[in-house]
Amino acid sequence: MVDNVIILGAGASAAEGAPVQAKLFKEYFLLKRKNGEPINKHLISYFYNFWHINLNTVDLEEVLFPSFEEALGMLELAKQRQEYFLNLYNTTNYHHMDQIIEELIFLIAEVLQRTLGQFSKLHTLLVEKMVNNNKIRNTSFISLNYDILIDNSLTKLHDVIDLDYGIDFVNFNEPGNWHRPNPDNSIKLFKIHGSLNWLYCPICKKIRITPLEKSVTLLISKNLKNRLLCHSCKALFVPILVPPTFFKIMSNPYLVQIWDKAENALRECKNIVFCGYSIPEADIHIKYLLKRGTLNRSTPHPNIVVVNNYPGKPMQTKEDEKIRFIRLFGKERVHYSTITTFKSFCTRPGLYLV
Repeated sequence: MVDNVIILGAGASAAEGAPVQAKLFKEYFLLKRKNGEPINKHLISYFYNFWHINLNTVDLEEVLFPSFEEALGMLELAKQRQEYFLNLYNTTNYHHMDQIIEELIFLIAEVLQRTLGQFSKLHTLLVEKMVNNNKIRNTSFISLNYDILIDNSLTKLHDVIDLDYGIDFVNFNEPGNWHRPNPDNSIKLFKIHGSLNWLYCPICKKIRITPLEKSVTLLISKNLKNRLLCHSCKALFVPILVPPTFFKIMSNPYLVQIWDKAENALRECKNIVFCGYSIPEADIHIKYLLKRGTLNRSTPHPNIVVVNNYPGKPMQTKEDEKIRFIRLFGKERVHYSTITTFKSFCTRPGLYLV
């Protein structure tokens, strides 16, 4: 049982240099053009035929790109309904839409690979301060992000405190590799949308962790794919990344385990700290998880702390965000800071943790 749960949203990664979701497409295509790199043909076709954006000729700075929820959500809804769009379908390529979905997910991974380093200043500072304040052992983390910033910061403690993702990796059976965490001496990190350092075999249904390495980004390169074969059945690994859309598919057995354990952590804690997360409308699954964890319990409702400010954030945005938290948890339980940034939280986490 832990006293605190820290929930890390996109704003925590943005504080380290990651682009926010609204700017992911623009950041990605500007990066490709700047480096003279070709853009995947499926993405060119998709943005031209579906969104009327010619990626080869348009001034990218002036483009109004769709949100990721729109870009992925409509394709996933069509797939769910077993329907097609005429300009994304032809008789010789039935899986064209699946390829576009895959490329969009890899796009996220590639942007994060290029914009974020292996280690981060703020996440590392947070972990160090929590160790100094004796708060690390009574805190669990829930990350909504694919990146491995918090993972790598916690891995630095691996010689003295194990990092426990809540699932069994095939590495546990390999001497000298990532060992099974000690339940009495571990920190829980639940990555409910997947992670860039996980590889999943869809044949034998085993999952491998690649500590400190964003191995999913290697799947993007056809020249490197042969290095990423399952040791047991030689099938190509695939990523476990749940895209940020209304129509989330949470059927992967490992994600099911993680969601259950994240709910248990929320059900038992006294204090929930939201860092860089605004409860967007698309996240109905997260709202459901939070309701399950805060209502299905025998102890009092946890204290809710929201840390999501950033320089230049409009006051109206803060007010709207605060209302969403109050609507979900109740006014008397929410402590919403209009001035605390992720950086200031990492500097003095003891002010917000019990």
